[in-house]
Amino acid sequence: MLEQFSLGNGQRLKALARVASGLGVHVANPHADSRGDVWITISSGPRCTNGTAGCGPAPNSCSGTTVRFDPTTLATATQFTFPSSILVTDALPSPTGGLVAIATGGCAKSFFNEHLVVRDLRSGRHWTIGADAAPCHALGDPAWNPEGTLLVFPYGPSVLSRHARVPGGTCEAARFSRLVVVPARHSSRTTAWKLIPADHGCSYQAATFDRWGIAAIEGCVQGEPRGQYSVNGGNAYLVQLNARHHVIQRLKLARGYNQGEIANDPRTGTVLVSEYQGANQGIPVFDWVWQFDGHTLRTIARLPNADAPTVIAEPW
Repeated sequence: MLEQFSLGNGQRLKALARVASGLGVHVANPHADSRGDVWITISSGPRCTNGTAGCGPAPNSCSGTTVRFDPTTLATATQFTFPSSILVTDALPSPTGGLVAIATGGCAKSFFNEHLVVRDLRSGRHWTIGADAAPCHALGDPAWNPEGTLLVFPYGPSVLSRHARVPGGTCEAARFSRLVVVPARHSSRTTAWKLIPADHGCSYQAATFDRWGIAAIEGCVQGEPRGQYSVNGGNAYLVQLNARHHVIQRLKLARGYNQGEIANDPRTGTVLVSEYQGANQGIPVFDWVWQFDGHTLRTIARLPNADAPTVIAEPW
């Protein structure tokens, strides 16, 4: 469901639309564009052919559509429909409205070769970012700077060599994710990236530009329940980096960051932090939404979480 909430007290105001979903369907986080419309990408695939080797993903069995929704008129328009040969998991419009960043990969091997494609909406020209990454890397959601010239995203380098052959549909776990800041208006290769490391034992989960530099979420193995070893089970932090990418503040989030998002509204400077706490914490867990003002976190909503759907907040 796409619903509208009060930024002041987290009160649910009204339901806006029901997003088509189902078994095997992935619904990306919503993104508000410069006109106030909300973009949502819905994808599925690849289809499994057997129960071994990562399910035996079938080529040309993916689907993907990006829709643009007007919360005022409730009108919906299809922005993109993608071919079955690729898997597109997200499409993020730039704040200036001229570009869109698309997270994509080959349908049967998107987890081997996922990368970003930036498309110029006026000319149709496009270019790739990170298409040379070694198989079995991790690639987080990108975010634009207010000028539409830079992208920031988490990137977990592969433990494999660039030329490794990966059998079937299986993958080695990637290394902990760092942050990457790249120019958005031309191609770049991973070999040219300067990686911004997280704290020891931590991995970056999400990031956005804000008026102070970059705000990001770290998940850490420290603080995890006994018997686990996962950044999704330990302590979590909101990290503020300055313009030189130096950490100037770390604020503790709820333990066990499992899913979530961090989003910035360049018009108002509002930064919203969403967190879905993972289960098996030995404590009550919740869906959280906070507002960050550069110094403190203000709780907007704390919703009961009993393996409930993730709550993602987007400023609008």
